[in-house]
Amino acid sequence: MTTTNCPSWCHSNHPEGEAGPVSHFGPHWPPLRGDEGFSADVSAVQNEKGDVGVYLSNDHEEFLTTAHARSVARALFAAAEALFAVVEPFVTALHGGIEQIRRSRHALVGTLHLGAPVEFGAHRLPAALAAFSRAHPEVSFTLRLGHPSELVPLLEEGQLDLGFVDLFDGPRPAATRLAGLEVVEVMDEALVLVAAPAYEREQLDGSRAFARLSGLRFVDYHPTAPGVRGWFHHHFERVPPRLNVALAVESVQAVIRAVEHGMGPGLVPAHTIAAALAEERLVAITTRRRPLTNRVTLVRMLDRVPSRLEQAFATFVVGALAHPARAT
Repeated sequence: MTTTNCPSWCHSNHPEGEAGPVSHFGPHWPPLRGDEGFSADVSAVQNEKGDVGVYLSNDHEEFLTTAHARSVARALFAAAEALFAVVEPFVTALHGGIEQIRRSRHALVGTLHLGAPVEFGAHRLPAALAAFSRAHPEVSFTLRLGHPSELVPLLEEGQLDLGFVDLFDGPRPAATRLAGLEVVEVMDEALVLVAAPAYEREQLDGSRAFARLSGLRFVDYHPTAPGVRGWFHHHFERVPPRLNVALAVESVQAVIRAVEHGMGPGLVPAHTIAAALAEERLVAITTRRRPLTNRVTLVRMLDRVPSRLEQAFATFVVGALAHPARAT
């Protein structure tokens, strides 16, 4: 086997300059085959300047010509390029992750994956996200809008870090759904059942009796009408055995427009229809009880330790959005 003298920068545990097998210099590749079936063992070392030297050895030293060495070198560098293409994304991601860990010791860094109801996520949450981003410019967000029945499973699967969900007054079917979650109150808002004036005159004529109301067609955010069911339970302490839902749409503005066009009553946040009530484009269907309250809550998994970023954002958003319910 061909031997070579150690260069002056070699730090191996043997006398400097002693002839020895090239295998002691560093990592090996499997034997590489070059042109005409010639193969050679390959090892490499890196000097103190970062230069890489490649050493070849074979059992037939007399046949190790320059052409043979070049053919093996071509095969070696082709393999090295293929290996680099595989590991480069990992090395790049690792470098970025290490840098993020370093920065996170001093500042909030990272991406929070959030879920929220459509109306809350589209109209109330963006201002809080913008304020938090100004204070922590290295934080970014993803926001998934949807019904709690869609968002809670995503939390459980780890696809969301934090979620915002609606909870209504009275017995809450969501209580079972939220088992295993930490629930933090964010804000309350009053909800009002409204109808178009012509629809109210035709179908109710001023009556607020349970039997008359139960037979109406409603506009809700979900086919099971959890909002309207919550309204009935709050005002009458009972729920119709069957509710007729004319339209289910996950948008407050769409509910308001459908109600204005006479599709049926819909339950909406009081602040969204204050002008329509004042202009008599809509009429509120009320009882002697106070308005139903919707409580927006922040939820996260109990069995997962929250990051420093999650804790900071949760504290911030609760303080930024919390306010008492408003009634009309």
